[in-house]
Amino acid sequence: MFWPFDLPGEALLSEDMQATLFWSGEALLHTRALLVMGSDARDALKLPKIGPYCQTMVRGRLFIQLPQPHSLAEKPDAFSQAMAFLSGLLRFCNTPRR
Repeated sequence: MFWPFDLPGEALLSEDMQATLFWSGEALLHTRALLVMGSDARDALKLPKIGPYCQTMVRGRLFIQLPQPHSLAEKPDAFSQAMAFLSGLLRFCNTPRR
């Protein structure tokens, strides 16, 4: 599931309200992992300050920060690196939940 943090039309909401909306949706989805694209989204969601390709647990979910989306789009090597990183890291998502 892909849910951009800052959707068009949500600009009418305060940043705190956007974060609340995001987290309420995430709670309903019961995600196993949360991929955050860039530091802007990370900071808006008040997540721990970690760098690209780093991970930590947040709210019982695996939180992974990736580079800024524009850097992945502009640099094919960076995109390939991100895909290789995620393919190994997220293998557990293919296993059924108990």
